[in-house]
Amino acid sequence: MTPKQFISTFGARLARDYEALSHTPHMPIVAEAYSVLKLELLRQYHSLPIEVEHVEHNPYRSSFEMFYDVDFNRRLQVLLTTDMPKEHPLGDSNCGTGLLYNDLFRAVHDYYGHYVGRFGFGPVGEENAFRAHARMFSPLAVRALATETRGQNNWVNFGPCSALPAEQRPYAEQKAGLLPAYAWEVE
Repeated sequence: MTPKQFISTFGARLARDYEALSHTPHMPIVAEAYSVLKLELLRQYHSLPIEVEHVEHNPYRSSFEMFYDVDFNRRLQVLLTTDMPKEHPLGDSNCGTGLLYNDLFRAVHDYYGHYVGRFGFGPVGEENAFRAHARMFSPLAVRALATETRGQNNWVNFGPCSALPAEQRPYAEQKAGLLPAYAWEVE
């Protein structure tokens, strides 16, 4: 099996599991995993060595545009969250920044997950970005990280709308829950 075949097989399985995942933010293990994720995200956000600008439009047409902006302007633009499910832990704004945790997450993941390793926004790049960024989190936080990155991205790339051109695919529904263990294990 080629790496591309592995990614598509693995991605299709993740897409199905993400589709079936229930939004369970009050389940104790889910709440604990997201609580740890939020603490670790906040530390990572404050350690970013660039300016972060939160905007109301999709700032980049490609990962290369983002890389260029960071390289030459020392700035990362991040799309502000406009819609979060009720009671989603990353929809909380009590982080001292005036932003939602989801907005912090987008900045941190784009920088440490994508920019540092130069991983693009396609299926292989998203998988590599998850793997790189997961190394920066505790095991419990990685469980929530997998839902927020691997689950959502594979739903977009291999889920029910994956036949559409990439720019026409909807974002995955945002859910707070934990995928099966295979989804958050990183060898």
